[in-house]
Amino acid sequence: MRRLIGVGLATLGLVSASLVASSPAPAAGTRYAIGVATCAPAASGQARCLAMRRKAVPSGTTGARPYAASSSSLSLGPNGGYTPEDIASAYGADPASASGAGKTVAIVDAFNDPSIAADLGLFDSQYGLPAETASSFSVVGQTGTSVLPGHNDASGWSGEEALDVETVRGLCHLCNIVLVEANTASDADLAAAASAAASLHPTVISNSYGEGETTSIPSSAYSFPGIVVVASSGDDGWYDQDLLDSVNSPELPAVAPGVVSVGGTTLNLGRDGSRVSETVWNDDGPYLNDALQIGSPQGATGGGCSTKFAAPAWQLHVIGYASTGCGSARNSADVSVDGDYITGLDIYSSFDCGPQCEPTGWATVGGTSLSSAIVAALWALAGGSHGLDFPAASLYATRHGAPAFHDVTEGGAGFCDAYGECEAQSPSPNTFGDGMVDCAWDASGNSVTATGQCDARPGYDGPSGVGTPDGLAGFIPVAPEAVVKVPAKLMAKRAAHFSASGSTDPYPGERLTSYSWSWGDGSTGSTGPRPTHSYAKAGKYRVRLTVTDSLGLTGHSAVRLRVR
Repeated sequence: MRRLIGVGLATLGLVSASLVASSPAPAAGTRYAIGVATCAPAASGQARCLAMRRKAVPSGTTGARPYAASSSSLSLGPNGGYTPEDIASAYGADPASASGAGKTVAIVDAFNDPSIAADLGLFDSQYGLPAETASSFSVVGQTGTSVLPGHNDASGWSGEEALDVETVRGLCHLCNIVLVEANTASDADLAAAASAAASLHPTVISNSYGEGETTSIPSSAYSFPGIVVVASSGDDGWYDQDLLDSVNSPELPAVAPGVVSVGGTTLNLGRDGSRVSETVWNDDGPYLNDALQIGSPQGATGGGCSTKFAAPAWQLHVIGYASTGCGSARNSADVSVDGDYITGLDIYSSFDCGPQCEPTGWATVGGTSLSSAIVAALWALAGGSHGLDFPAASLYATRHGAPAFHDVTEGGAGFCDAYGECEAQSPSPNTFGDGMVDCAWDASGNSVTATGQCDARPGYDGPSGVGTPDGLAGFIPVAPEAVVKVPAKLMAKRAAHFSASGSTDPYPGERLTSYSWSWGDGSTGSTGPRPTHSYAKAGKYRVRLTVTDSLGLTGHSAVRLRVR
């Protein structure tokens, strides 16, 4: 069970009146908001959904954040938040693209939302999208059949379902969507629902929930080779520092092998929809003040080094991975997109599950649930796994033709990262007795230099992974490069030495495992990077080389040559 404590930040010497007073004064016309978790806290053995809605509050409310009263982006949602058009423009996607046709996004959530179809219909109408059909949207239970959960939502998951379904539809108009409702939010039921989703052979599976690695969820429950599986990295910061629960681990299923862990950012757009800035989402300041009691979740992207799983080769060997301090352990996240409820998406949810769901109607919602759903839709538009057993590897390719990702270099997911003066003060927050809450110190309270584990930095880093998308290229596998080198002179009936030594693989830590040659004279089957071959007679020939790497991807090259 997660433990929440109430200790004033000022009591710990980490926030002072001078720090609060130094926060920039808001502009005229500014509104204020706090974040409210969509789902109620989860009991032990259960996952919590990772959506947070924006709640308008008076300016003097503890922890309130200022935001512009009107949108500065392309359009304005019904609640004053971003629209699907805004999000798509920021990440270089075309939601109406024909590439979404025939692609299926399966969304795994818990409990039944009896209003989900009607809510999606209203969302479609608001944004001028085609009406849903039986094939474009369907709901199944955790067995993959029409048998739905016996209980309607009573803890906030209906708002999560609305966010997930409407985000995917808003960003992929032609995708088919299957909502898979688990009977409960228990580890076993959600894992069963994920397996049912995989049995439907979707293009992408999205999981917008999580629980610390102490959970009993087996990693195999979310391993579906050839299907893109994405999951939220968490809403409570590095090692869930926002909860001060001493877990000291990232969240499952995001950090499981084969899953794409998606972190959250704060996305600021210009009037033309272009990205003005993007930083790591962390709501633990600078608008905190001495009256705020820590231990009440504020919201920050998740992450941290796995305590169970080794980093895949393509992650372990990416440039900058050493700075995370994870050693050989897997890091969460792999990639990031908007997750801040201040810059969130406007969605509609009408089902009143009780106090947790009130008020119903239009709301601006973020959290890494939004992040996961965005990436699920973008990956579907990009064509899915393209046959790659471990689709996450695509993100780490060193050769995409043009920069595929925007480098997030500001902010962090640690306790101190949202208000920088904390790191210059003492005592170390890691000596509170609530585990490692910031990577700027070690467990003994000593200052450390490798802060890429929870701080953003140029290149790969812990909280944002490879960064945020610039178009869809980063989701598409890159083939190995096959290079054929031929001798300067080729004579009939004389053995000649060929080479493929210039061939390369674009994935860190991966390698070329086979070389197959076709000589153009009817003979094939030669292997290895440096074969010899002789031609029986003079003439013109076409030599073709196929290389295969350790991920099973192939690259081809062919050259024409003359034999004298």
